[in-house]
Amino acid sequence: MALFKWDLTARSVKVQHPVTNRQYVCPLVFEDITAMRADSRTWPWEILRILDEIMAFLDLSSNQLELPIAR
Repeated sequence: MALFKWDLTARSVKVQHPVTNRQYVCPLVFEDITAMRADSRTWPWEILRILDEIMAFLDLSSNQLELPIAR
């Protein structure tokens, strides 16, 4: 299981790889994730690029990940 931690001083989220313990520093921060559109295909490309980078860092393929957003 990957660990996501908010780093207030860096204003970023640090993602810790579950096997290697390496960290990915992510500048993507949401004040309210539930405000995002439910259909991720309509999100801005910049957000999708960062999510692709996180998935690559975690060695995940797109068919291994589902991001349902509760409303």
